[in-house]
Amino acid sequence: MFPQFSSTFVLALVASVNAAPTLLSKPAHRSTDFFSIHRRAASVEVQKQNGLMAQAQNAAFAAMTENSTCTTGQDACVNGAFAQCTGSTFSLTPCSAGLSCFALPLLNSNGTSISCDTEADVEARIQAAGVEGGIFGNSTTTTSTA
Repeated sequence: MFPQFSSTFVLALVASVNAAPTLLSKPAHRSTDFFSIHRRAASVEVQKQNGLMAQAQNAAFAAMTENSTCTTGQDACVNGAFAQCTGSTFSLTPCSAGLSCFALPLLNSNGTSISCDTEADVEARIQAAGVEGGIFGNSTTTTSTA
């Protein structure tokens, strides 16, 4: 019924399985620096420039309508919705309840991203980038730390 194996073959088979590396072994090198495995934030100057770019984009988005001219492939925020331009017209995708579309400053590299977020979070991100003036760059209110 069962094929006969020599004891040498069975022993060799078991030995090779026992000698196989496991997923539980320690890595050859382990960094003790937590931040070495994460991207470092961009410089203060880059973050500030990103905040200013986000403000400028948000101000431009505030003036756009669904009928605004656009270039195919262009992304924007129109009437609080995410907008993608196809064939010279914007196609709008509404954000979830309680969220609106905004430009946000990137933290680790140059630029901005367009995303649905709360006004409070957008304000905090722009302020954390070292920029005053609120979401659109035209706010005159300041926060007191007294």
